[in-house]
Amino acid sequence: MKYSLTLCLALLLAIPPSFSQIKLNPAPDRRADEGEGPFQRLIIRGAIVIDGTGAPPAGPADIVIE
Repeated sequence: MKYSLTLCLALLLAIPPSFSQIKLNPAPDRRADEGEGPFQRLIIRGAIVIDGTGAPPAGPADIVIE
């Protein structure tokens, strides 16, 4: 059993990851008036909320930080 787990792990590490071939689009440049702060409120839109109680994730939800 120990040797089969070691073999499986070795095979998984030998396979090149496919996510390394994904081409990501860079974020657009900000305007001169964007990104200045501090702000009174931060809103994160479309988040998946994991509350830590063992309940399933909820979302998408908007998170407001004031």
